[in-house]
Amino acid sequence: MPPTTCRQCGRTLDAESAASACPDCGEPAQKAFRSAPREMAPAVSAGERMPRAFDGEADDSRRPRIVLGLILLGCCVALGLFLLGGAALMWMGRNAYQLETEMERAEMESQMATMAAREAQERAELMRRQALLEDPNPIGILEPEKDAPPARLLVVGHRGLFKHTPENTLSGMKACLGLRISIELDVRRTRDGELVILHDGTLNRTTNGKGKVGDFTLEELKKLDAGAWFDPSFKNERLPTLDEVFALRARHPASAGVIAVDLKEADTEEDIVTLAKKHGVLDRLVFIGLAITDPDVRRRLRQADAKARSARLAPSAKDIDAAIKDDDADWVYVRFLPGREDVERIHAAGKRVFLSGPKVAGVAVDLWKEAAELGIDAILTDYPLELNAALRPTPPAVPRKD
Repeated sequence: MPPTTCRQCGRTLDAESAASACPDCGEPAQKAFRSAPREMAPAVSAGERMPRAFDGEADDSRRPRIVLGLILLGCCVALGLFLLGGAALMWMGRNAYQLETEMERAEMESQMATMAAREAQERAELMRRQALLEDPNPIGILEPEKDAPPARLLVVGHRGLFKHTPENTLSGMKACLGLRISIELDVRRTRDGELVILHDGTLNRTTNGKGKVGDFTLEELKKLDAGAWFDPSFKNERLPTLDEVFALRARHPASAGVIAVDLKEADTEEDIVTLAKKHGVLDRLVFIGLAITDPDVRRRLRQADAKARSARLAPSAKDIDAAIKDDDADWVYVRFLPGREDVERIHAAGKRVFLSGPKVAGVAVDLWKEAAELGIDAILTDYPLELNAALRPTPPAVPRKD
């Protein structure tokens, strides 16, 4: 028998209980109970409420999840837009860079074409100057006097004739040699190991280039103008190499004086001595610069060749004895006027006196003459023409013809 329910209270009972009255409300069985439909949901106890499918409480429990889902969806959309915008910016930046690179390439090609034309012009000028260099008497001031003895006091032009020509250039050195004025020059090394003549460590002051000398190759340095800064008439003057200077000196007699080589950088000693021996001018050099204060430099010069002549600095008269006793020094380098006895002691030791410093660098005729009377062997000055004239005997008067 199927389960029955009480019509009065809704209680569900089994077949045995349904035969009597409802135990809850007391209704007789024939009135109180009816058969339960087969598809009815599982029975519930008295007082229980059947759940409702669209209850308000169920709606409230779902709302936070819906909101969270909407937030996540918004975040994904924002992230997508951000990535899309970043990709667009990268694409625009890459295109802009490519455009800028193409413009720079076009500009560089234009500059290279201009430089090529300029180099061709400069090459022609260099060939012209090289032809002058091969002339043993390029400036035609004096004919070489091969047997003439050198003057007792050597007038040494600081960086050549830098008051009249660009400093440390072949123009100034040719003039010095023709006028029988000794030359002081400065030696530095290029990036590719060549030796060039330049006083400063950078190119900025005396060329149209910029940067350190050691950062450039010789080929790059030879393209620079080392004369126009001094005067337009010296345009296209080039930085000389030490090899070129020694070749020039070799074509002039002993009466043209010495070259005072100012060593600006260490570890150049052996290469310089080798070049000097190649041109046969080692006996016409005196090494100063680093050599006057660094005994290792003087030692390396002596090891390169026993005939290499170096100077040693004597800061004061009390330091002269140490300079005399130095076996690696052939000259005593002073910046003060030594006494006659000191000069005689230096000469007695077989050495010579090289006078430099601010006192004799300028026009100091009286001091120059006093140094000459004391027996000083060489004076380094910024005014070699004036010093040369001051020490030269007064020539006889030339009669005028009216």
